[in-house]
Amino acid sequence: MQAHREFQVVTPDTLAEFQGQVLVLPSVSILSATENEALKTFDERGGRTVITGVTASGLVSSPRIVRISDCPSTAYLGGLQRDFAQGSQKMPEQFLQSLKQNDEILVDAPSTVATNFGRVNGLPHIFVANFGGLIPGKFALPVPASGIRISVPAEAGDSLMYLAFLGGTQTLRGMRRGNRTEFILPPVERGAVA
Repeated sequence: MQAHREFQVVTPDTLAEFQGQVLVLPSVSILSATENEALKTFDERGGRTVITGVTASGLVSSPRIVRISDCPSTAYLGGLQRDFAQGSQKMPEQFLQSLKQNDEILVDAPSTVATNFGRVNGLPHIFVANFGGLIPGKFALPVPASGIRISVPAEAGDSLMYLAFLGGTQTLRGMRRGNRTEFILPPVERGAVA
């Protein structure tokens, strides 16, 4: 979320239908035979699997399987809990590099801003939360995040609906840059939806 990448939570019930390009198994200690079969099918159709920490998968080595022995999310979360401002600057780079970035919608924002991608009534939405400047027990009001950029393929259009936290909806116009359109969001105080 802080690297501004699109993701989907996959459960044992939805694993067989997963159509993404990269599947992350974070410290999975128990897998059923059905789940192992779904992972094998995913691998055979060209999907990339990133395994972090402990794993119970019976997947054999493949160029599409990346293994990271330590769980990067555990270390990253620990750093955030100790000192959010410092910890948010220490992204788990090896893990992030192992993922293929979807370039349909790109978000450029500080790491103190978390984004979550979703679809509402079939339309893409980006949910934005700003944690910049928050210090537990000291500062409860975030410092507004300025200059957040959203880039989409030009054929998606040149307008974006923007809803600030507890604000009204406004239409933003984008600037065309080659085959993409770029939008610059107004300063985000607590959160917003684009």
